[in-house]
Amino acid sequence: ASDNQGTGHEVGLGMDLNNRWAVFFNLGQGYVYRLDSSGTDRRNNLALGVSYSQRDMTKGIPLEGRLGYERQEDRGQSLRDQQRIQLELKSQSSGDTTWFTNLNWSEGINRATGLVDLRNNRFDLGFAYRPVLNDQLNMIVKYTWLDDQQPLNQSGITGLEQEKAQVVAV
Repeated sequence: ASDNQGTGHEVGLGMDLNNRWAVFFNLGQGYVYRLDSSGTDRRNNLALGVSYSQRDMTKGIPLEGRLGYERQEDRGQSLRDQQRIQLELKSQSSGDTTWFTNLNWSEGINRATGLVDLRNNRFDLGFAYRPVLNDQLNMIVKYTWLDDQQPLNQSGITGLEQEKAQVVAV
């Protein structure tokens, strides 16, 4: 459950440039109200990105990808600038195998102190083998690197303020 509520407006525009490329743009503004009456923040946000999709195996190796950038500014009770970059790629090297990766990099800078007080970084790399002619065999291998740090004035559902991990799953 969140200890915040908000009101605001957002305008978005997306467009297919051709049958493979698309772009998007979002701009928003609003207010975040803390339920404990500790303050209000004015929030501005901007998001933009590009995506690519080539699914026809007769035209080469199928590839799908997305690159996005977001910026958020909070002014009021908290003075924080947050940036996020997201990269997703998925490729099917044959009818049976798929490679995928995901990178999320985000940090928040407290404008009052100049220090990074929020991180949300994750990298995934995986491989899936699902043979079309043998429906009884499915295998997924995935590596995840995680580096999260919540703001000092916020604790998560688990009560953790910082989490670092490297996980390999089969």
